[in-house]
Amino acid sequence: LKVIGEYAFYQCRKIKKVNLDNAALETMGGYAFAGCIGLTDAVMSRILPVIPQYAFEGCTALVSLTFKSKAGQWVTVDGHAFEGCDVLEEITLPEGLASIGAEAFCSCAALKSIVLPESLLTLGDNMFFDCESLAKVRIPASVESIPYGLFTNCASLSEVELSEGLTGIETEAFWAC
Repeated sequence: LKVIGEYAFYQCRKIKKVNLDNAALETMGGYAFAGCIGLTDAVMSRILPVIPQYAFEGCTALVSLTFKSKAGQWVTVDGHAFEGCDVLEEITLPEGLASIGAEAFCSCAALKSIVLPESLLTLGDNMFFDCESLAKVRIPASVESIPYGLFTNCASLSEVELSEGLTGIETEAFWAC
């Protein structure tokens, strides 16, 4: 399997698990698994370079998300990729990840912790908007700026570790925390 097109499994409500670990997946289209409300477990491909926009948006039962890629193989999580994954509690993103798009984890209400890799350079606007359970985040030293609305409405946020190399914090970055 090398390609999963846009909307390929859109709103397939009975899919429970997706394991792309051994797939030679090179491309996944936007909304590929969006709205799969029965999906509880996803294992991502070792070579897929981009998790596209809205790929898992609205997967309200997604509890476990595993990234098997090796350092340097994975580059981007596009905007809204995991928006509205209501029960997702923890995420560890792999080394090699360089950017995360706008609202990638927006409205992940149960998200308590996320491990951002040292390779990360860019965070998207409103990336954690409405992640009301998010309590603690460490921003890697490689990130130079906190973008617009990064932690808006993160009511449980009690600790953010920032690096000395940080050059800016944009408008509304910590609004209603």
